[in-house]
Amino acid sequence: MNFYAHRFNLYLLLALTVCGCATHKKKPDVAGAIRVHVESSGNLPTTAQTISVLRSTPVRLTVGIDPVLTEVNLIKAALIEAPGGFAVRVQFDESATWMLEQATARNPGKHLAIFGQWRG
Repeated sequence: MNFYAHRFNLYLLLALTVCGCATHKKKPDVAGAIRVHVESSGNLPTTAQTISVLRSTPVRLTVGIDPVLTEVNLIKAALIEAPGGFAVRVQFDESATWMLEQATARNPGKHLAIFGQWRG
């Protein structure tokens, strides 16, 4: 049986050079987080939590712990100029649009709490 050790090593070397090693690849930076929660009427600590929406007079809301949408569903986010300051424009994918539509249809009259966190 003929075995070409030199050729095998050459192929292995080529494969390692082309593919690279996963331990040396730089992990992507997470620029921020955005999560959309729906107001909940439940008071169980395992399914809902009370939050304070910061304003000049804070508003307290009870929202579900599990978000309806997260940054996984985000396609694009941009900072735009708005009257009186700046605003964040977000664009979600198509499945996120369906999930948001279903969540708001199941909870008519409920508020949405949007949590956003960005690195400066």
